[in-house]
Amino acid sequence: MHGTSDRVSRRLPVEAGTITTGLVPLTSETRHYASQVLRIAYGTEIEVFDGQGMTGRGVLTADGVEVATTTHHAMAAPHITLYQAIPKGDRWDLVLEKATELGVDTIVPLLTQWSVVNIPNSKAGPKVDRWQKIVQSAARQSERVYTPVVNAQTSLADALKHAQEETHWLADADGVAATAPVGKSLGIWVGPEAGFSIQEVELLAGATRVSLGRNILRSETAGIFAVGIARLASQDAL
Repeated sequence: MHGTSDRVSRRLPVEAGTITTGLVPLTSETRHYASQVLRIAYGTEIEVFDGQGMTGRGVLTADGVEVATTTHHAMAAPHITLYQAIPKGDRWDLVLEKATELGVDTIVPLLTQWSVVNIPNSKAGPKVDRWQKIVQSAARQSERVYTPVVNAQTSLADALKHAQEETHWLADADGVAATAPVGKSLGIWVGPEAGFSIQEVELLAGATRVSLGRNILRSETAGIFAVGIARLASQDAL
């Protein structure tokens, strides 16, 4: 059963590689979240996750979580990468949060010919750190055992050089209806409000043009919706 957006989670994040039977430490930030936000009392049974497929069940103590059992979860298929031009304002934060909830695995912010946001190299590191915190929070809220990875902004051409997905979708109002992705990995390409340039569309000639419906969607809506369609079409649990 799917939870509502305001459902309180009893799953706490821990550092990658720390989940074993026995005492698993919590960061000061997670301790504060557990005690002041979730109001979890010592002795309460909870679950911890490391964002890399490991979970553990145990009880909260003053020193951390005393884990009794651990489980490794397989990653959902297909592996979904969202390649998207960053929209202006706070809309990018919405893309990060909602795409995470719907099952994205990697997010690659694109710098395109008609992009409205161009992040200078001097600010790239802090930006990525902030973005990663947003997806970590969304993963915790949606109880995902795998936390998506957010890359630094890159050009479309450079992104294509490193793209390894077996199937690629290009969001296009004149495209075909989305069907189940072929293969174990999918790349979804979404341009800025003005769309991709003719030259960029030519670079993406190998992608399947996929329609997201009759209505014209804003860039941030298109990215979020496309991830949801892909995960639903794959028939894989979110």
